[in-house]
Amino acid sequence: MLRLSLLLMLSCLAWQAEGEPWLGIRFAQNCAGCHAPGRINLPPMDRRCTLSCQGCHVNPNGGGLRNFYGKWNEERWLRSFVIEALRPASSFAPVNKQHYHTALPPTADNKEMIRKQGHPLVVAPQQLLEDEKPYARDGLEFKTARDDFQFLQQIPQEDPYRLHDASKIDGGVELRYQYLTKLKDSTEPLSFLMSADVGLRWRPLHRNLHLVYEGRMLGSPHVDELIKQIDKAWTRSLYVMLDNLPFNVYVMYGLYRPLFGGNPMPDHRALPQRLTAEALQGGSAYTLQYQTLSIGTAPNVPYANVHVITGRRRRFVHDKDDTTRGVAANVGLRFVTLGINTTYSFWFTRDKNNTQRSLLHSASLGMQLWRTTAILEALQLRRKNPTTKDRGEVVTLDMHTQLWRQFYLTTQYSWANVTADLSAGRSQQYRVGLRAFPLAGVDVSFNYEFDINDPKGGKSEKTHSLSSQAHFYL
Repeated sequence: MLRLSLLLMLSCLAWQAEGEPWLGIRFAQNCAGCHAPGRINLPPMDRRCTLSCQGCHVNPNGGGLRNFYGKWNEERWLRSFVIEALRPASSFAPVNKQHYHTALPPTADNKEMIRKQGHPLVVAPQQLLEDEKPYARDGLEFKTARDDFQFLQQIPQEDPYRLHDASKIDGGVELRYQYLTKLKDSTEPLSFLMSADVGLRWRPLHRNLHLVYEGRMLGSPHVDELIKQIDKAWTRSLYVMLDNLPFNVYVMYGLYRPLFGGNPMPDHRALPQRLTAEALQGGSAYTLQYQTLSIGTAPNVPYANVHVITGRRRRFVHDKDDTTRGVAANVGLRFVTLGINTTYSFWFTRDKNNTQRSLLHSASLGMQLWRTTAILEALQLRRKNPTTKDRGEVVTLDMHTQLWRQFYLTTQYSWANVTADLSAGRSQQYRVGLRAFPLAGVDVSFNYEFDINDPKGGKSEKTHSLSSQAHFYL
């Protein structure tokens, strides 16, 4: 059975968007958010439709290089304007115009053509796709293909399924530019190229075996010369993966960060991410990597994965004597109805002598309510080292409300019973901003942030800041 499985450079500012679960919830009720509409199901063992991270990303843990389904969504849905001179990806007609099985009589030549390349995509006269209702399932979720040919009849030439087979090599590039200023502070505003990523995937066995490399250059506001920043480029991930197995099972091994949590925001300034990084390594989440063996599955609604961790690596720190070992796991359900998503995550790592130990739990619930995508997550974090034993909890409500086209009002509130460095005390974070996807591959945001850090026995600290980032991706 068959397995389903530029960039415009502007001098503007935007928010970083990697693997973000809210987008999966946001497009859960729109099948054309991932592929051409009109597709019918394969039998359960061969079905690959999923709302998990691997729906849009090469790495099932989320983030980084996008697969062809993620690029389809980026190029056709995450855009508010279309500039013809940039040769945008074509829009397409609704489900009721996409029934390709009636296009040609079933002769031998026609069948061979359908198997190899499919029919041309039925395009739409308008360039912007705004009304998503005509792209819902339309009852096709109850229809199962009787064989491979009937399944392929509904997959046109520009569909990600076909593009995946067009070449054994694909890749991507991402750039992020940041501006940050603290209000009522004498320090100078920071404006700099925050990071530049490049990813490359080679599929020697086409659909099953993937060899993936991702490199990252982290910028600094304190280094003026770009060449000095490029000189500090490092390997973000390097792994081999075997996927498209029965029931959408995958196995992977290499250097990467295993998935943890139902809302793994890529923003390292967010309070839950800061606390998670503190619990795991006492530092920035940007430098977190593990040598890991993973196995997982996402056969439509349920998903689960387990990660056996055999080592830890930090940026520019090559510790050949590192003895970090542990296990991480995620289980959950993702539904089309309201985009409901619930996840439980577990993480435990320790060193050989049990002197450095991290234990984390996460429970989350997300859904789409009219124009608002909301995710509620509760984290419990425990950290032990030779001098301290820290424990804390943090609760976060993260919301994106669609204002017009792909313009969103973003709000986030986090409360923790520890300070931002996981010591005794309290901390809170309020955030409100505007996020927009003006063009395909361009993500822009502006944010106001208010942090309260109240250490036990110390003076309460309150910080107001404005930030904006530009994220360009291809």
